[in-house]
Amino acid sequence: MTATALSAARLADRIYDAIPITQLAFLKLLGLLEIELTDEVRTASVTVGTRSRLLLNPGFVEKMCPDDQDLVMLVLHELNHVLLGHTRIYETPTPARNFVFDAVINAHLCRSMPSPECTALFRRLYRADVFPEAILRPPENWRAGQETWALTGAALEAHQALYGSRSGNRREDLSATYAELFELLEKAVQEGAPGLPGAEGQGGGLDFDQSRLLGNHGDRTGDPHGDRDADLEADPDVLAAVRQIVAQWPALETCSGRDQGVDPSEFRLTPGQARAQAVQIIRAALMRVADRAAGADGPLLPSAAMAPGVLPYRTRPDRRAEVRAAFGVTQLLYGTRILTTSTDRLSRVHLYLDVSGSMNQVLPLIYGSLLPLQDRIHEKVHLFSTGVRDVTSARLASGAVLTDGGTDIACVTGHLIDHGVRRAVIITDGFVGPIPPGHLAQLRKRRVALEAVLTDGGMDAFAHELNARATTLPDLSTLGGSR
Repeated sequence: MTATALSAARLADRIYDAIPITQLAFLKLLGLLEIELTDEVRTASVTVGTRSRLLLNPGFVEKMCPDDQDLVMLVLHELNHVLLGHTRIYETPTPARNFVFDAVINAHLCRSMPSPECTALFRRLYRADVFPEAILRPPENWRAGQETWALTGAALEAHQALYGSRSGNRREDLSATYAELFELLEKAVQEGAPGLPGAEGQGGGLDFDQSRLLGNHGDRTGDPHGDRDADLEADPDVLAAVRQIVAQWPALETCSGRDQGVDPSEFRLTPGQARAQAVQIIRAALMRVADRAAGADGPLLPSAAMAPGVLPYRTRPDRRAEVRAAFGVTQLLYGTRILTTSTDRLSRVHLYLDVSGSMNQVLPLIYGSLLPLQDRIHEKVHLFSTGVRDVTSARLASGAVLTDGGTDIACVTGHLIDHGVRRAVIITDGFVGPIPPGHLAQLRKRRVALEAVLTDGGMDAFAHELNARATTLPDLSTLGGSR
């Protein structure tokens, strides 16, 4: 065994020995990666191509990761870039995006493992009183009594959104969506953090050395050899492991295991303007599963059909009329079939909407695109993460979101069975975990009609299992807002 291989093996032992028992899902993924020491990355990187590797810079590890917990946090930071789908959310890296992604991941990990030993790496790398790097670490005395919030203004607001409380001494864990963090960061950069070392004041821009961020932020995959995201499909084992973890881990909050999420929370978003193409795709999915039911209260649907009728002249051969005419009997009306139009009323369709952390970026636009379709949707919309929670049309219009952050499709399939739902549309990004075999058998036996509407880049594996047609939305951010 070479010296390099021996060192890599020792590092692997340190990682496996130190990862907490609550992170068993990461151990499974880590077991699929080949650990390699290289100077080609500054800190660490994960490649997800045909040869999936965890790349570690030996000099950085020796200097900045003296304890095993430091090494674990470094590795978990890199895995989270893959697991949280950052390369899917924003394909073009920018300094602001790289900074926000690292801020989200660091806060995520610190909340998951808040002990001083686990947060030491971030506290060692970044100063607590220098903007903007202070946002990449918890404040001084975090969760040890009285936090010392060194930043001010918008910078303080962004820091507290990640780590703290805005309620005096009362602990209140907060979180923020990526969009909110980008907005807070932009505002913080514009205002600066007056009176603090490193603050550039008004309009100073993001004055931060990008090389101090963990990982390789110059390439979409973090691979110095240039592998691409598309290669992820070539390694189904890694892809499956990623799906399992993404399905249960929200963007900021902690979640350990498939049966756990964070405490249910409610927040409000501002519904975006309806995207015409999105409305069209969702409407088509609703129409395909809707039933023409007697007494239904859904939309009216014009229909045309041939029906029996009479006319004062013949439009087709009529042997009876010919016989009568031969006996001198005059016939005034002749049987025929005529085209008639009518209207049927469609049933409203049950809608299940994924509100997990991985959907944060698109939820406002999806909410906006559902508003024109409320007459086609069941009076209660089923929001799901690791549980199903119903909101009325009015609450949907107001932007109400009820979520516990993770995702588990089992709560949807169980709800379909328990409530006897026969027709439904599911809107999700597809990172939803496995379907219980018992649920699959019951749904197939009942012949439940299902449609799946996936967000851009979503996974359709669960839809195939459910025998559901899957339609993919375009990138909503690029579409016009007309209905």
